[in-house]
This record gives sequence, structure tokens and C-alpha cells, in this order.
Amino acid sequence: MTVKIISDFIDLPTFKSFKLIMMENSYFPWYFANYVNEPNEGFDGFMFYHIFYNNDGIISGAFDQIMLPILDKLSIGKNQLIRAKANLYTKQDNHIEHGFHVDDGIQSYGERFKVALLNTNTNNGYTEFETGEKVISRENEAILFDGSIRHRSVTQTDNNRRVNININYLDH
Repeated sequence: MTVKIISDFIDLPTFKSFKLIMMENSYFPWYFANYVNEPNEGFDGFMFYHIFYNNDGIISGAFDQIMLPILDKLSIGKNQLIRAKANLYTKQDNHIEHGFHVDDGIQSYGERFKVALLNTNTNNGYTEFETGEKVISRENEAILFDGSIRHRSVTQTDNNRRVNININYLDH
């Protein structure tokens, strides 16, 4: 399994600007999901999300400010995007381990795709891979891996919010 971790992924001024938009702006829209993975897998917690891009194209007014610098850093074009969204997990008394899964992409596209997770704040939540490897959430750190690798999110207990940006993109 190849998981690549890149610290200080985006230059600091750009990172601070989109962190400000997502975490300090009371007008940034977050939407409630009553489940994290699939509703038929039993209760695995809840989350909030913000869609930047999906099959319908650009959904978010913040796409240019937040997503374009990330896409540029990844050297990918909008035509390679499958989905781009932000996830927000709230503080829990104990770590809640969500179900292992692969992100949307293989089922819809039948092609290999990549996943880029960019953490926007440091906390003791983490991304865990089915192999047991855990990557703690560290601000401005990206986790890059093949979309076929099963992984899961685990909530934090030390910070009110765990926020990351999840990008699925075609690998060509």
C-alpha cells in the first residue's frame, strides 16, 4: 500500500485564507448528514459536509478560492475531478470509528482514481487504513493514496471540529 503524506502542502498565506473561509466564517454553508458512510450499515455517527464539485460540476461559490490552489498543487485539471468536498466532524467524548470504505469513483467511473485528503486543522482525529496505518490530522498536511484503498475517518476528542478536504480525481 502506498500512502504519501505531504506536510506544509499549500503555501501558508493561501492555506490561511481558505482556512479562514471554512473555519472562521459563520456564513460558510455546512450541511448535515445523519451518517458518515452508508445509512444501511447501521449508525456510525454523523457529520457535516460542503460539496465543492460533483457530477453536476462546480457547486460551491468558494470553489475558486479553495479548490483551485489545491488542484494546481496536485497538477490536476477540473476535467479530472470526480468529487471535491469538505468534511466536518464534531468533538466526541470517545473516538468514533466510521466504517472502512472506498470513496465514490470506481463504481461510477470504472477507472482508477486517486484520493487527496487535506487536513485543515490539527487534532487527535485521524484517517485509518485497513492495514492499520493511522494518519493523525495535522494542519495543512495532505494524504494521497489510490482510490481502491479502504480507509475510514475517526473522530477527535480534543478539538470542537475536525475539518478536511476530500478530493477524488482521475489518474490520467
